[in-house]
Amino acid sequence: MNESAPLARQPAQPGQPPELQQTAQHEPVLQDLRRRLRKNQITLMITGNGAIAFLIWNYVKGNLTMTFQDHQQELAELDQKLDAASLRLLLTFLGLFVVVIFGRIYVGLSARAEAKGKVKGPFYLLVAVMLAASSFFILSMELRVLPPMEDDSFGNILMAAILEFTSLTDILLLLSAAVRVRWLRRRIRQLETR
Repeated sequence: MNESAPLARQPAQPGQPPELQQTAQHEPVLQDLRRRLRKNQITLMITGNGAIAFLIWNYVKGNLTMTFQDHQQELAELDQKLDAASLRLLLTFLGLFVVVIFGRIYVGLSARAEAKGKVKGPFYLLVAVMLAASSFFILSMELRVLPPMEDDSFGNILMAAILEFTSLTDILLLLSAAVRVRWLRRRIRQLETR
């Protein structure tokens, strides 16, 4: 017999106390639940890393947009006719960008912590839902302005839409894994206390 292998519980015998019979009865279910929990924790860890990685993509996308498109004329015009409404709109977009940055960092780090077994509140899941909604909105806008294939910007906008779709998928998988991890932990605790 392998000394390092964990000792398996023996099947319940008819003469054993009812507590041991119930424990033996629940052991295959607990093993399956623990296996599913580990799988979902790995998914949660990977998608948490993905949420942070797509933050880097958002930064690169913003820089590439400013670099490869000629915005010099637009910036000069904006500087000349910058009124209060335009300034509020610009500050709103900058504020949303900052919220998305910190939201992705918060969601990614919280998902990683929950995957490692730390108890996290539901707030990061709410932030993840808002990130998914904003990602869906951005994706729909990118698809709406997709030019004809002959246009030079077609490839750039299509690539941005594909990456935004991947980002949306990552957040949705994160939400799904987080909910399943919470449910599995609760179910395991219930069976262990019986």
